[in-house]
Amino acid sequence: MDEKLKDICPLSNWKNTFRQQKVLKIKITPMKNQNPTEEEVLSEKIALFRKKPVLFPQKFSQDTGKKQAVSFFRVGSEFVSAIIASVLLGLGVDAIFETQPFGILGFFIMGSIAGFLNIFRILRKMNDESASKTENETDAHL
Repeated sequence: MDEKLKDICPLSNWKNTFRQQKVLKIKITPMKNQNPTEEEVLSEKIALFRKKPVLFPQKFSQDTGKKQAVSFFRVGSEFVSAIIASVLLGLGVDAIFETQPFGILGFFIMGSIAGFLNIFRILRKMNDESASKTENETDAHL
């Protein structure tokens, strides 16, 4: 008998539909007006949009993008400058002590390590600053 009912009435499976809506936490509210105007539909959509939680409380602007670009330029330049300085020191050590390839190789490796440590330190500092800004802005929204 259920098979015949499914063929006749497609809404006969309403229990499963209701369960799915309960799992998805969809709140079904009856429409106040069965024939709403465009203005009423739009006002309801605006009200629903305003009730949604803020996903990104940060306010992005052109200044934020410029600050990020400058900070990433700083990270790259610090890495390159650490390597260049270490290679120059390696060349100096090679010239003084006549240990041709070993000074430059050793100082290149040390400069690379120093550059990566600088990058790690700067990015950690930037992350801490952005986390504190996000906390402050989130607290301000509450």
